[in-house]
This record gives sequence, C-alpha cells and structure tokens, in this order.
Amino acid sequence: MLNYLLFIAALCTDLNYPQIFGADYQKALDYYTHNQKVFQQKSDQYKLPETELKAIILPELIRHSSFKDFFETSALELLYTSGGTDYADFSIGHFQMKPSFVEKLERALENDLHLKARFPNICTYAEVLSSQKRVERLKRLKDTKWQLNYLCCFYVIASEKFEEHISKLNTDQRVAFLAAVYNIGFDKSLNHIHKWSKKACFPFGAKYPEKNQFIYSDIALDFYNSQKK
Repeated sequence: MLNYLLFIAALCTDLNYPQIFGADYQKALDYYTHNQKVFQQKSDQYKLPETELKAIILPELIRHSSFKDFFETSALELLYTSGGTDYADFSIGHFQMKPSFVEKLERALENDLHLKARFPNICTYAEVLSSQKRVERLKRLKDTKWQLNYLCCFYVIASEKFEEHISKLNTDQRVAFLAAVYNIGFDKSLNHIHKWSKKACFPFGAKYPEKNQFIYSDIALDFYNSQKK
C-alpha cells in the first residue's frame, strides 16, 4: 500500500484525497451512507454538528479500511481484559478508538458532574469487577452507536477543555483543530497539539517518513469542505 500511496500522491499536486486513498476513501463514504440514520440520531441527541463529527473521524475510517485485515486483535483483547491498558492498548472499530481513550473519557466524566449527566451511560456498567467492565468496554468499541456516544463525548470534552482557544477560531479552523485533538489526544496540552498537528503522520504513524504521509487534520477539513459544496 505504501508504494501505491507514493505513486498516487506523486500524481496529485493538489492532494486529491479521494483519489489518493481510492477504494479506502470510498469505503469510508459508504460507511457514512449505510449508517446515516444513527449518525443523525446521535448528533440530534447530543445537539452536535453531524458534518463536523464525520469530518473528525473520516481519516480513521480510511485507516480502518486499509488495515483492518492485517491485524488480529483476539490476543490483544484477551490481554486487555485480563490486565488492562498496561498489557494491551490497541485501535479497534471503524473509529479506531483505543480502550485507553474510552477510559480517559470515563475519568473526565467522573470529575465533572455536569458532563456526566449529559453522558450518563458511558460510566455505567452492568458488572462491578474491572475485568468485566473491560469486556463490556470492548464490546461497546465494536458497536457504531457506542462509538458515536464516545465521539460525541469527546467533542464536548475537547470543546470545553480548549474553549478559550476554540472561541478564536472560525468553523474550518475548529474542525481542523478538533480533528487534530482526536488524533493526538484530548489529554495533551495545547502546545503539544499545535506542535504535532501539522506533522504528516497519516496513515502509518510518526515512525515513518513524513514525505510519504499526510496531515490528519487536512484530510478531515478537506472532507468537511466537500460536504458544504
């Protein structure tokens, strides 16, 4: 796939992301089409902008289509269930969320009663034991409705944490910023986010040369703007 991306990218002076990512991009769009009802339901439920939510995770849908058949997660799931994120922490589901991401959301809600009241189900589990909660957390991460619950929760938490900064941004800048926060981590500092947000580390990660990759937030913003046309 790396050679494929390099070849296509070399042909695209204006970074035509649908062309660069080809079938993987189309699969992401198809996912939105097939799940349009639940996206609309969740955006209405939490009173959040649907197109912005879709833009934030669009690169992850592309990544999921590209890599989902290359990694077997069964062993990692067992390690996480028995020992937690110290033993295994891995991306799962179409939105490529990690168990640690959800655990951070839960801790943020536990420390904010207002937010917890807005997202009451996220910290609620049928079982008490930590290992049983981890089993349920993994099941949720494989479910589109639950992933959207987590995405909406992230949007609100990140928006409130960086409210002072976001208030100075226009809509396009906000979308790009929140996409970067989703990619980098809402627990990171504003300086850290700014430092890494313009690094071309998608889709292979920071260990690979930037010249062979793309900027996560640029892909998200390009999709967002395409939906406004």
